[in-house]
Amino acid sequence: PLVLGRSSLCHIQVDHKEISRKHLEIAYEGGLFILKDLNSSGGTFIGGNRISSVRIEHKMQVMLAGLLPLQFGLRRRTA
Repeated sequence: PLVLGRSSLCHIQVDHKEISRKHLEIAYEGGLFILKDLNSSGGTFIGGNRISSVRIEHKMQVMLAGLLPLQFGLRRRTA
């Protein structure tokens, strides 16, 4: 999995005090990309609702700690 957070050990580092050291992870499971909140103190939100795990969809916007937007875009691999 790909981990996002403040820690220097994360694959994606976000230098913001409201983001947890290990805030969320993105994993590929059963042919789907899954976003999982790692029990972050500020939470991960979609449409104002706190989530623990969700399938990533094209053009999905996630709010980290209720203030930092993260947008996803998925593309199919072409041969």
